[in-house]
Amino acid sequence: MQELKLYQGKVQLFFDERTYRNEKYQTFYNKAGDKIKSVTGGLKCLNKEALKFWAANRAAEYFFNNWDPKKKYTKEEVIELAKAMAGAHSI
Repeated sequence: MQELKLYQGKVQLFFDERTYRNEKYQTFYNKAGDKIKSVTGGLKCLNKEALKFWAANRAAEYFFNNWDPKKKYTKEEVIELAKAMAGAHSI
């Protein structure tokens, strides 16, 4: 089980990660070890509207970490980068 600290350590989550059909999935738990059905619902500390901005920021972060401005990309490579950016929230 791995630990995840959010909001400058004010919120602690614990999770297990598994891979199914090349996709990563996590199961989240609270400190007592109880499974959290919905992280945002279980913690009641994050507005779900804010998740859109978080996901967009993860995509932008992925782009800046993986884009090489000196490289000439093919259309297929740009499409693959865009697909990876769309899934960056689950990395």
